[in-house]
Amino acid sequence: MDIDIVLGPIGLAFGLVGKQYVLAVFNLIMTFSFFWIMALGYYFLGP
Repeated sequence: MDIDIVLGPIGLAFGLVGKQYVLAVFNLIMTFSFFWIMALGYYFLGP
């Protein structure tokens, strides 16, 4: 299991509770970064 899938939503929740919206957005990006990188790899390198 990828650690960013676990830590991303936790950081997102703490960022929203602490009203640090920029950090919450960065944690949201980190949550889905694995899937974005995988999709880019399939797009540029093929299956």
